[in-house]
Amino acid sequence: MKRWHLIALLTMISLCLVGVSAAFAQTELNPGGTPTYGGGTIEAGFLPDPFVVTLLSGGPLDAVALSLGSDCTGYINDVPDYRMTWAGQAAMLRLFFVSEGDTTLVIRAPGGKYACNDDFDGLNPLVQLSNPDDGVYDIWVGSYEADAYLPGYLMLSQNESSPANIMSPLIGASSLSIVEPPHDHIEVTPIASTNGEIPGVQHFENLSQLHVDGRVNYPQTPPVGGEHALVWLNCGIYDQPVASENAAHSLEHGAVWITYDPLLPASQVETLRALTRGGSHRILSPYAGLPSQVVVSSWGYQLQLDSADDPRLLQFIAQFEQGATTPEPGATCAGGVGAPLS
Repeated sequence: MKRWHLIALLTMISLCLVGVSAAFAQTELNPGGTPTYGGGTIEAGFLPDPFVVTLLSGGPLDAVALSLGSDCTGYINDVPDYRMTWAGQAAMLRLFFVSEGDTTLVIRAPGGKYACNDDFDGLNPLVQLSNPDDGVYDIWVGSYEADAYLPGYLMLSQNESSPANIMSPLIGASSLSIVEPPHDHIEVTPIASTNGEIPGVQHFENLSQLHVDGRVNYPQTPPVGGEHALVWLNCGIYDQPVASENAAHSLEHGAVWITYDPLLPASQVETLRALTRGGSHRILSPYAGLPSQVVVSSWGYQLQLDSADDPRLLQFIAQFEQGATTPEPGATCAGGVGAPLS
């Protein structure tokens, strides 16, 4: 898995998640639909514990109106956010969500029954499954308020873990280290993987990690890695172009670099700024001569977009920020050069 450091996003980031599909929102749940943030097979005794998925809560459907159960509340998507296939015997499995807002959980068990929770610890929900049956569990993370899309962590644990005793990087109390689980123990299938399942993602191989002085003539616009400056660029929001050589070093540290045409409408730029504030390893800067209105890059990967509202942007960030393809996972994106606005 990844190391995640998320803080509150603005409400307009909901456009990145629901896009134009909101206009065609369903009026009932679609448990058989493709989960927004993918799914995985998780076996009893899994490590690391907790197992963590980062996502945005919320959706257009009012869970109360769906009559799923007396404890089911909040606004959710029609398709699940995450689909867990559980295997093995365990006395207990806890599922909870940590965020800085008011969120809810809706879980559909293999038999079709729903288990829900609103406020278990403060505003954070938790559902405990006793002796969970083998099979598929569809999971929705709702927002208590309509039109609220909140970033946070969906966590699965077999321990007595709860939002109160998990030191969340979302809150900034400490750094929650999430490492790649053994592939023979937990099979994770995210909605967007590094093998090109996000439509339009380009992959570039054999990139040099050599430190050099001076300018580098990069074959991509903007670069996706390669030779770079000795010092990395501090992650954050820039309203002026930045040095590609420093930014490429940040990509080596697991940063995602969002670049946009300097003539992009102000509302689109603000959407990108709000999205950039949502993580510690994100850079935003204008870049002249782009092949599209918005281009998002990580080490070895790039995606060209026509709009800041394209949901693939959020998918790209979720996949590649401090992701499995990071050459130097865990490396900082602060203490370098550059003075971002925020």
